[in-house]
Amino acid sequence: MLYGTGDGADRLIDSFEKRNIKIEGVFASDNFVRDRSFRGFKVLSYSEAKQTFGKMTIVLGFGTHDKSVIEHILAISKENDLYMPEVIEDKEGQVFDLENYYKHRDEISFAYSLLADELSQKSFTSIINYRLSGKLEYLLDCQVEERESWKLLNINRKEVYVDCGAYNGDTIARFSSFTKEW
Repeated sequence: MLYGTGDGADRLIDSFEKRNIKIEGVFASDNFVRDRSFRGFKVLSYSEAKQTFGKMTIVLGFGTHDKSVIEHILAISKENDLYMPEVIEDKEGQVFDLENYYKHRDEISFAYSLLADELSQKSFTSIINYRLSGKLEYLLDCQVEERESWKLLNINRKEVYVDCGAYNGDTIARFSSFTKEW
């Protein structure tokens, strides 16, 4: 089952079609379901999908930083097998899988050797494990509070910051709130 109906879900379906991987259906969070379809599938609520399919293998088709959504995803993952598979392709059209890992293991080992602290090494290993498995627990292993991430940058008054996003200035506002310098 595919959880989500946005760009990420589109990319997952495209990637799955290239690899002859079939999905059984699509669902969205109960409060996002309307009478609609997505890529030929009727969009079910999670409750409907659970009632129809029972315990499911779910692929997550979106990302989020919203804590309540993350908590909901984690609750679903306790009832089902939930994955967030790697679908980003390299310039050769390949995803980061075990074959690709072995092909680039020397570069990966070299990059790891450049990391000076335990947190960076643990995060690097967790990201590799996540990319190979699609398991969310590896992402959660290297999660830190956003404030801690900004501290790692050691930003000072000599920095030049450009927020080229097209949203509403939220990134530069966060930068300012964490640095207390701007």
